[in-house]
Amino acid sequence: MNLRFSENALPRAMKCFEVERDHHDDSFSKCLKSLMRWVSRWTEDGEKPIYDEEDYIRLTPDFCNEYSFGFAVHHKDGRIGIAGGLLFHGYPGDADTTFSVTMDASNAWQIHT
Repeated sequence: MNLRFSENALPRAMKCFEVERDHHDDSFSKCLKSLMRWVSRWTEDGEKPIYDEEDYIRLTPDFCNEYSFGFAVHHKDGRIGIAGGLLFHGYPGDADTTFSVTMDASNAWQIHT
């Protein structure tokens, strides 16, 4: 399983890495790692991975703000699996433009499904 950025998502991702570095934050990087860990799980019996090596997660720009993404798992047989968003909620003092519900008061990036 790997991570793929749409053509216009890669420059956005690079900007997100800059923003988190400038704010001494690692929430964007942690979210990407969490997505990869999440989809590389094994079946309950430990026999085989839930996802095939040829499956991938595709990230695309999201409409809610300039630092947010949509994601979906694409299976090798053409099916689309779980989908959601990697949303930027801002930093303290910023307006949260995502209009999404979060269960805690943390800022910056969070995964939503």
